[in-house]
Amino acid sequence: MDNCTISENKASSSPYATTGGGVVASNGVNLTMLDCTVFRNFAIKEGGGLAFFGSHVRMERCLITENQALYGGGLIVDSSSYLSCTETSYLSNEAVRGAGAYISGSLSTSDFEECTFAHNVASEGSGAGLYISSGTVSIESSSVLNNTGSGAYFTLKSGAADG
Repeated sequence: MDNCTISENKASSSPYATTGGGVVASNGVNLTMLDCTVFRNFAIKEGGGLAFFGSHVRMERCLITENQALYGGGLIVDSSSYLSCTETSYLSNEAVRGAGAYISGSLSTSDFEECTFAHNVASEGSGAGLYISSGTVSIESSSVLNNTGSGAYFTLKSGAADG
């Protein structure tokens, strides 16, 4: 996907369509997103903007903004996924936890470089910018600021965090 806009979609209808309001990548999908905007999407469960399950994703220079979900308003990474994210902003997303991004799944790996997590709102106060419950995560030259709720939340039950 190059220079795409994904907006105003909803995942809220059936028991199987409650995740990934904007984009769902799962079951071994390889996805590249360059210069994309993902905004004003909604998922009743997780991944308002983006949901990655068992996939390999590369994102560069994207804007993830004004998305909503129960968990991972902007993004959820789970279930053996690999995410490489560079120069991407997660702004003004809303969720109970992990409003900007929610990272889970002990076999998941996420690398964030020169990313910004700002102005996100977590209604429970946990990880408004970034919520990491498990997996391997690297955060380099990135900013987590001006979020409502705690900026970043880390629980290392399994996996490791580096950065």
